This record gives sequence, structure tokens and C-alpha cells, in this order.
Amino acid sequence: MARQDDTTSLTDDPQTEPEQDRPSDTPDLRDGFYGFVAPDPQFTHPEGGRPRLHFKAEQEHYRPESDGTFTKLETTFHDVVAFREAAVRGFERLAKQDYFVAQGQLDTAVDKDTSVQRTRFIASQLGHDLARTRYEVDRTPRHTSIGQKAQARDTTTFQASERPNQTRFNPAIGL
Repeated sequence: MARQDDTTSLTDDPQTEPEQDRPSDTPDLRDGFYGFVAPDPQFTHPEGGRPRLHFKAEQEHYRPESDGTFTKLETTFHDVVAFREAAVRGFERLAKQDYFVAQGQLDTAVDKDTSVQRTRFIASQLGHDLARTRYEVDRTPRHTSIGQKAQARDTTTFQASERPNQTRFNPAIGL
């Protein structure tokens, strides 16, 4: 299998940060990817280099039938890569057979030795698929920098009786 250094991206350096020339009031939209982690993720952090996470993702495909059922199609496998903080957090949280969702971009590269074109998904954000994973949320304050704690969140419970009487309307959305 070719190493990352043996491939040449068909596009410029993959951009994993939001576009800088985008107006501030527009949402940050990127490609999405879902599936589950096939083998254990491989984490590398070379001395002086940036952290990198790589794993093969398995993606199941289904075709809806006219009677309301679904027919399972061939399962596909794809390369998923994350760098920097996304790599560190992904390695801390994801394990073999975890369902996940990711945001990022698809990168197409050509292997220098074999001239074979292949794709990988470069994840700038990734985490467990909420629809398929049971978990508990840890809301303890995060550290903002070495030796400092972030401000604690207000965790007081909202009482339904404290809510002002509001009339709710269902807005119509049109295209």
C-alpha cells in the first residue's frame, strides 16, 4: 500500500480550515461522510510533525424498494484521514466498529509509483454517530490552556414553570 508521501493530490493542498474569504454570516458547509471504523484507527505523531489519524471506514449501502423495504447492496471501504486536533480527538474517542460521522472534504490523489488514482476523506471534524451510539456527555469544564480551566457552565436545571407563556408558530419554509 502506498504511503501518504507516495501520492500527489490532484487539487492543491487540501483545505481543512474554513474559507477565509467567505462572508461571516454564511454557514460553514463542507462534505459529510458516515460509516463505521473497520480496523482500529492508526495514529501517528512524528516528532516535530503534525498528528495524523488514518482508518478504513466501512459504508453500507441500501436501495429502497417500491414496497417500502430496502435491499442491501455491496459494502464499500474508504480511507479516512484527520490531522491536528481532529486526529488527536478522533484517536481518543473512536475504536474499531464505532459508527461515526465526519465533516471535511474528499481528496483525490494519484500514486506516484503506480499512477493509480485513489480518494480519501480528509476529516476536519469527526465523532460518533448519535443515531447509532449510546453515550454520556461529560460537561465538566475544559482546559483553555496549560494549567487554566475554562469558566464553568451554568448547569442549573430549567424549570418548565419558569418558561414564559409563548405562542409557537410553525414557520413555512419555501424554496
